[in-house]
Amino acid sequence: MDNGSWKWSDGLALTYQNFGRYYHNIRPCAAASLGTMTWLAMHCDSELDWICKIPRGSAEKEPESSEGASSPEWIGFQEAEYKFFDHRTTWDQAQRICTWFDSSLASVHSADEEAFLANTLRKMVKAEGDNWWVGLHTYENDGRFRWSDHSVLNYISWALGSHTP
Repeated sequence: MDNGSWKWSDGLALTYQNFGRYYHNIRPCAAASLGTMTWLAMHCDSELDWICKIPRGSAEKEPESSEGASSPEWIGFQEAEYKFFDHRTTWDQAQRICTWFDSSLASVHSADEEAFLANTLRKMVKAEGDNWWVGLHTYENDGRFRWSDHSVLNYISWALGSHTP
């Protein structure tokens, strides 16, 4: 969190929003809710599963251990590839692990991309109440959300009752 602005862990700007409004000022990181496929503001030190994203065709840097990975391989969709981790950790640690793969926590730029993530998670037989870290976070106390991959924030999916930046 840097001055209260949300951004994706991969640094892309936030243009699509699907957040609940209630926790905006106290929870600086974002999670995707599998059951509702909306975004929730969460404390960054909460421990959740997470999703890494890398541009398609990028060379993946495989660390010595992929412990905690739900799927051993990257799964492609449109112009990106995704890796799902069902080993709970904090947002900062999840982003750090994504960088081991030369990737970032996932940024979401369309309803189609969000549906792909939801369908993939459902195929993995995850509970519908599960929340997964994505790359959106806030800093600079200006209320802006940003993707950790620095991509443009062009799609939002806040849960009802959540703050819309």
